[in-house]
Amino acid sequence: MQPFASAIVLASLYALLGAGYVLIYRASRVLNLAQGDMMMLGGYALYATATTVSGSPPVAVVLAALVSCAAGALIYVILMRPMAGHPVFAAVLVTVSLGILLRAGVVLIYTERIRHPLQALSLTNAPHRLPLGVVLSTFDLLTVGAAVLLFAGLFLFLRFSTAGIQMRAAGERALHHHEVGKPIEPRDLAQK
Repeated sequence: MQPFASAIVLASLYALLGAGYVLIYRASRVLNLAQGDMMMLGGYALYATATTVSGSPPVAVVLAALVSCAAGALIYVILMRPMAGHPVFAAVLVTVSLGILLRAGVVLIYTERIRHPLQALSLTNAPHRLPLGVVLSTFDLLTVGAAVLLFAGLFLFLRFSTAGIQMRAAGERALHHHEVGKPIEPRDLAQK
């Protein structure tokens, strides 16, 4: 039963990553292959804030989230938004290059040694015994819980909210333009 539980944890992690790929691609028609590197950047932002503001985990997490959001917004404005409507191959090259630059920047700052913020945040990743002899760590359980909450929230948002319905409509419109061979203009997406 332990291999099955471990597979669920791994599948949850891949599902979270896959949701990001799908949402970005459906909204912008840009395939962002640097998404894993952007996740790594968020992790190192957490490490940096945890070691800077040691003794205050909530502040470190909030600061890391703000840094990650700012980095994501900057990447969107400088690289991703101008790629809307361009051939997929061009966007793929840009995001692959971005991924290489992000990895090189992290290695330049932190060397190749992997850093973990747990000690700086005074957190432990304790194992939990579950029924049927399954043992999962705290972060494994949080990963599965985050995936369940994200997909439930996405379903409710995209299905029932006005903004979610508009996002689906914009994605369908972009798909229609792509299928009939028309170039997608950023203003076409903005009209929705």
